[in-house]
Amino acid sequence: MQIWNRGRRRRCASVAFLCMAVAVSSLACARYQYVNIRSEPAGASVFLDGKEVGRTPLRMAIDRTTDHLVFLKLEGYRPEREVLRLNRVPDTIDFLTPADVELRLGRGAASAAAPDGSPSSQDVEVEVERPEGIPER
Repeated sequence: MQIWNRGRRRRCASVAFLCMAVAVSSLACARYQYVNIRSEPAGASVFLDGKEVGRTPLRMAIDRTTDHLVFLKLEGYRPEREVLRLNRVPDTIDFLTPADVELRLGRGAASAAAPDGSPSSQDVEVEVERPEGIPER
């Protein structure tokens, strides 16, 4: 009888450990979201938050704790950008939108871009939330 109980305890401990390992790994995965980045034409340089990360088509895991700027650049084409917005959802996993980036690059002169490939200050529109009672200039 005692031998059977020892074996049962070991199996229960193994199952508990396995469940805990699965739970911890799923929490670690929840921090990242896979995003597909494609361009027409393919082969554009992809910059994520100002750092070059590869060429299109590209699938990458992106940290979903903040917004991100995706910037595509290809010689002979106008650069394009897309903002990945963080959507916070109570009691579930936060997510970035759009889930996939697909941009068509138009032929023409490239606009001014910073040396690291991120858009220059003249290319970026900044939205500023103004506190109540402060007039616009």
